[in-house]
Amino acid sequence: MRTFLLAMGILCLSFNTFSQQVAKSLTAANGNFIGFYEFKPYDYSANPGKKYPLIIFLHGVGERGNGTTELIRVTAHAIPKYCAAGATMSFNYQGQQHSFMVLSPQLSAYYGSWEPFYVEEMIKHAKQNLQVDTNRIYIAGLSLGGGGTWRYPTYSAANAKQIAAIAPVCGTCEWTTVCNIAQNKVAVWAFHAQDDGVVGVGCTNGAVDAINYCNPQIPAIKTIYSTGGHWIWDMAFDTTNNRHTPNMYQWLLSNSKTGTPVPAPPPTNIVPVAKAGNDQTITLPTTSVNLDGAGSYDTDGSVASYSWSKISGPSAYTIGNATSSYTGVNNLASGVYSFRLQVTDNYGATAADTIIVTVNTATGLQAPVAEAGDNQSIATNNTVLNSWGSSSPNGAITSYLWQQMSGPNTAAFDYNFYSTVRISSLAEGTYWFRLTVTDVAGMSASDSVKVVVTLNTGGGQNPVAAAGPHQTITTNNTVLNSWGSASPNGAITSFLWQQVSGPNTATVNYGTYATASVSNMIGGVYKFRLTVKDATGASDDDTTTVTVNTTAVAQPPVAEAGPSQYIAGSSAILNSWGSTSPNGPIASYNWQLISGPAGAAISYGNYAVAIVNNLVQGTYAFQLTITDVSGATATDTTYVYVNINGGGATNSSNTAYEQGMAAANSNTRGFVIEKMYPNPTKDLLIVQINNAVKGNGRMAVYDMNGRLLLQQAVIKTFENYNSIVNMKTLSPGLYLVEVKIGDTYRVIQRIVKQ
Repeated sequence: MRTFLLAMGILCLSFNTFSQQVAKSLTAANGNFIGFYEFKPYDYSANPGKKYPLIIFLHGVGERGNGTTELIRVTAHAIPKYCAAGATMSFNYQGQQHSFMVLSPQLSAYYGSWEPFYVEEMIKHAKQNLQVDTNRIYIAGLSLGGGGTWRYPTYSAANAKQIAAIAPVCGTCEWTTVCNIAQNKVAVWAFHAQDDGVVGVGCTNGAVDAINYCNPQIPAIKTIYSTGGHWIWDMAFDTTNNRHTPNMYQWLLSNSKTGTPVPAPPPTNIVPVAKAGNDQTITLPTTSVNLDGAGSYDTDGSVASYSWSKISGPSAYTIGNATSSYTGVNNLASGVYSFRLQVTDNYGATAADTIIVTVNTATGLQAPVAEAGDNQSIATNNTVLNSWGSSSPNGAITSYLWQQMSGPNTAAFDYNFYSTVRISSLAEGTYWFRLTVTDVAGMSASDSVKVVVTLNTGGGQNPVAAAGPHQTITTNNTVLNSWGSASPNGAITSFLWQQVSGPNTATVNYGTYATASVSNMIGGVYKFRLTVKDATGASDDDTTTVTVNTTAVAQPPVAEAGPSQYIAGSSAILNSWGSTSPNGPIASYNWQLISGPAGAAISYGNYAVAIVNNLVQGTYAFQLTITDVSGATATDTTYVYVNINGGGATNSSNTAYEQGMAAANSNTRGFVIEKMYPNPTKDLLIVQINNAVKGNGRMAVYDMNGRLLLQQAVIKTFENYNSIVNMKTLSPGLYLVEVKIGDTYRVIQRIVKQ
C-alpha cells in the first residue's frame, strides 16, 4: 500500500507540470452569475488550429456554492479532482491519442437541481472562446449532477442535437422527454450501484429502459455495480482500464454527431482487483463481523472464486464460509486481526487484499436513549409513531419494540418492531405506548408517548362523496375520480367504486382507490356509485353517469389551466384538473410559457401537473394544450403574478378537492404541510408548503421497512414552497414521504402508489 501511494505521489507531481485547470466566470443570458473551472490540454497552446473534444462535468449537491470563494468545492470528486491533481485527460483511442477540454460549472446553492441554462452557457462559452470540436461535446455528472446530465438533453430536442454522448453516474430522476435522446442520436452509458441508499437505482434503470423503448438508433447502455452504495464515482470515472475497457473516456471518444465508430477491442487478460472492504472496529461483547468482498471485480471477465483466510491475530475466530464473497466471522477475542481475501478470475489470474478487524475490550458502556416522540392529540383513528430521537453512545440501535401500555384495546400495530410504526383502529380515549430500543452492546432503554384520540370533532357530520360530473364519451374506457369528496371529521380513509346499472361488459379497475378506471365498455348508459368512509367510520355515496356513444362525432375537449395565482415566492404549481373531454380520457398535456420574464423553468411540462421554478417579480402567462384519445386538442391560459417583496393581492380561491387534500398534517412542533397530493398517486406527488420556515433540507421517500428509495434537495427561501416528487419508477404499495428543513422542521406522510 505504501509503495502504491508513493508511486501515485510521484505520478501527481509529474502531472502537475501540465496542470491546465483555472477558475473562470461569466454572466448567463438570464442574469445568473456562473463560476466554473476551465481545463485545457497541455498541448492546447501549441496547436491553435486543432479542435478538441469537450466534457461538461456537473457535480453533486454537496459541491454547490457561490462560484467564487466556494468554487474549490467543485474539485472534491471525479474529473475536476483528477484535473486538479494533474491528470492530463489524454486517452488512447484506436491507436491515436486524444485530449479533452473540461468545463466544470458550480451550481448556485439557490437551486435544488441543475437547470439547463448552466450547460447551455458552457457550450456557448466553448464555441465562442475555445477550440472545441462541436461534433464531440459530452456531458458527465454524478448524483445531482447525474440528474442534470439526464435533464439537459431530455429537456428539448434542440438541446439533444448539441450533445454527442452523456455519462450520468448515480443520477437523480431528472429526465423529462427521454425520446429526445433517442431521436437525436445521443449515446448513453449510465452507471449506478444496486445498493445505492441515497438515489435509488430505479432512476437509472427507468431512464435507460424508457430511452430504449423509443427505438433509438444508438441503444442506451448501463452498468449496475452490485455494491458501492452512492459512492461509485471513482469506479465509473476511472481514468485507467482497471475497471472498464474501454473506459468512460474512450467510450465518449467513440461517439460523434458525425458518426459512431465501434470502440476498440479489449486487450488480453487483465488481473482482477480484490476488494476486502474497509477496516472494522468492534467492542466486546460484540464478537462477530461481516466480511464483504463483493466489491472485487475483473474488467475483462468475471471473478470465478473467493478465498478468505486469517493471516494474523488472536487464535480465537471462526470463518463462516471462506469461499464466499460475503461471510461472517464469529467468536472473536480482544485484539487485532488481519484477514486476507484472494480472488481468482475466469482465466486463472489472482489478486489479494487485506482487511484489519480491531476488537476492543468493553469499557464504560452506557445505556442508549429511547425517544418515542412528543405526545399527540388527534381526531382520527390512526397515527404514526417514530423513534427518530433515539441514539446510543455504544453504536447502532439494533432493535425496536412498540407496545401498548394502557387505553382501549382496539389498537392494531403495523410493523411494531421497526423504528417507525403505524397504529390503526384507535377508539376515542387516552392511550400510552412504550418504545424499547436495544443497541449493539445488548443494552436497552424505554420511553413512553401519550396519544389522546377525540373522534367526531366535526359534530357528527357525515362525509360528502363526489363521484364527478356525468360523462358522454365515444371510446370504450374512461376514468372516474372522487376529487370533490371531503369530510369535516378528517381524512377520507376508504373508497369503493361499483357499477349499479348499464351493460355488463364493463371492468372497474382500482375500485378501492380515489381514482378508478373503467374499461371494456360498449354503447349504452352506465351508472357508477362511489362510497366513501372517513376516519370516524361515517360514510356517504354519490352516483355518476357515463354515456357511451359509439356513433357520435368527436367533440373538442375543454382545457382548464386553473385559476390565476398571486404568490410571493419563486415557484408555482400548474394543474389541469378541470380539463375534460367528451371523447374519453386526456391522452397528453403540454405546458408552455407564452409571456413573462425570462428564465422561468417548467418541470414535468408533459404531465397533468407541472412545476415552475426560477420565477422573478412580474406577470407570467402559461398556456396548457391538451389532446384527447380521439386526437382533438384544446388550449387554455393561466396567469401567475409574482411579488417577491410580499404584499399585494392574494389568491383566496380553493376548490373543494384542494380543501379535502389540505387537511392538516402537523408535526409535534406545530408546523403545517399544506398539501401533499394526490394520494393515492400514479406518478407525480405534489408537495406544497406555506409557513415561515426557511432553509435547506431534503425530501425523501422510504418504503415501510425504512429503506431510502428516493430523495431530492429542498431549498426554501420564501414562505411558499412547491415541488414535485416523481414516484413513477416505484412499485405499487405504501410509502413514507418525509420533508425536512434545517433542524426544526420535519413532517412525514403516508402515500399510496398505485
